[in-house]
Amino acid sequence: MDRLIKEQDEYKECRNIVFRYYQILHEIFVILAVRSHYPNIDSITIHMFCQETAIMDREMINVSAVDRLFIAANVSLQGTSDDNSEVLFVRYEFIEFLVRLAELKFKQTKVCKTVGQAL
Repeated sequence: MDRLIKEQDEYKECRNIVFRYYQILHEIFVILAVRSHYPNIDSITIHMFCQETAIMDREMINVSAVDRLFIAANVSLQGTSDDNSEVLFVRYEFIEFLVRLAELKFKQTKVCKTVGQAL
């Protein structure tokens, strides 16, 4: 999340929301991982999740937007010891994907003022 949210107060707000709902987010991750490549999630499963939950709206969140968000959340920074696959999500990448999704769908469209509110 720190790659996406640069403003300290907004970062803390978003982090607190993730902590508050972490158990639910973890359960969603496990359910999706079981349907995918346990203990990870592939992009096909992410697309199905977005369709089943009506996240895709064909305007801001379409197939290509989900692809871009998947890639952005799955980027490994140079010099890190991240040995997970570039085509599969681990749990923290899934959470980053949801944060990026909320930012695109609700903050960029000015429905919400902060990423925390969007999430």
